[in-house]
Amino acid sequence: MFAASLLAQSCEFNRTLPGYDSEYEGDRLVVNGFISQREGAFLHVQKSMDPLGPRGQAEELRAIVELFANGVKMAELPLDPAGLYVAPGSLFADASASYAFEIRAEGLPYASAGPLRLPSRKAEFSAASLVERDGMAEVFVQFEDLPGEANFYQLGFKTYLDGSAVAQEDLHGGDYLGFNFLKDVEHPSGTIGGSHSVRLSGFDGQEHVLDSVQVRLFTLSPELADYLETVDRNELNQADPFAVPVPVLSNIEGGFGFIGSYGLSTTTLEP
Repeated sequence: MFAASLLAQSCEFNRTLPGYDSEYEGDRLVVNGFISQREGAFLHVQKSMDPLGPRGQAEELRAIVELFANGVKMAELPLDPAGLYVAPGSLFADASASYAFEIRAEGLPYASAGPLRLPSRKAEFSAASLVERDGMAEVFVQFEDLPGEANFYQLGFKTYLDGSAVAQEDLHGGDYLGFNFLKDVEHPSGTIGGSHSVRLSGFDGQEHVLDSVQVRLFTLSPELADYLETVDRNELNQADPFAVPVPVLSNIEGGFGFIGSYGLSTTTLEP
């Protein structure tokens, strides 16, 4: 499970920041998350931060999060121990449906997201292998690009060591879904490949036994790909004080953040 987070900022009514032409309109809900047929929905809800206030983390809060499909309420999402509002994949069985969320929290304006649609198709693996040598495990995978449309993909790798049920997850190209995701504009047609290395010894002074590697192939919706690209560019520009700011996309009405959709295929490799 992953989440791409957006730091949304606001301030009290009738306060204007230097360098900004418009006034901030008070605190808002910040909602980020994902939906997929296989993994369902998971949303993170926070209160926005005052950029002129004391530094610190955004405030998490209790909210009412409701899921709708084709205008019909499907469920109120419970809050799990990890602080995410979740819904099972069974509620997203209809890939052609139009999904939406309504989010409410005491003392903050109402927020909503939608219509949201799942990708109509998802890519599947065509080949995968795992080889151990010299204290390393090398994973190689291939999948076929979906024809006839622009597509965006991401590869994730969950590594299980020493009989542990807890996996270490790494995403191809960066720390979270978004950096250097695979585009078929760079691979116009045919097969796309990826690889990943897992060090089994030396990184902590111990030898480790590899149990398995689960490879996760995300087929991103175009909207999610656009959002993640603006996050990527925004992060890069923050290192340069003279760079032109890159606005991060939002699809949350009445608040900030982004809810994206993806298709997911997996394969598990053992030594």
